[in-house]
Amino acid sequence: MSDAATRDKKDKKKDASPPVTAETFATVVSGLSRFLGRLPAYGPFRDSGIGLTEWILLNELANGPATGKKLCKDLGVTKQRVYQLTETLKKSGYLTVTESSTETRSKEGAGSNEFALSPTGKSELAAINERITPVLAKGLEGKERALHTATKSLKALTKLIAEPKSAEQLARKAGKKTSSGDDAA
Repeated sequence: MSDAATRDKKDKKKDASPPVTAETFATVVSGLSRFLGRLPAYGPFRDSGIGLTEWILLNELANGPATGKKLCKDLGVTKQRVYQLTETLKKSGYLTVTESSTETRSKEGAGSNEFALSPTGKSELAAINERITPVLAKGLEGKERALHTATKSLKALTKLIAEPKSAEQLARKAGKKTSSGDDAA
């Protein structure tokens, strides 16, 4: 077999995508679960004492301050969980907290506060990220687009399985869309 034919055969195998089935998806989820289960024990997390979710929150804040409500949305967690995370990070000196002028006060308080990285938080996040980046770069060498593709795919899947709206929310939305003043009861 010629070199060109061998390359063509390898390229076809490389480009072949597995079929979209529940079984294929289960394999992806299983691998992701194993990866996420092992990540907190990885050196930078283990050595810093910062957990995976805390690290994700700190990375969100590296883009600029955010309200608790925005963190809930971006992280996909409850107000209570954002409150717990921000309290822990605040006590560790990684966050600064100010009352947001753009949001109304919520019961938990997480939605009404604006959180930002403190200098200590920026330093700790940079130290963790500096240890992770070379490992990712080496592991994904020659596959640099894989991270981008994975991010796009996860966003698409997340939209696909988004929580359906409650019947009450759907009825309110339908009521707002009616052109006549009477709501269907």
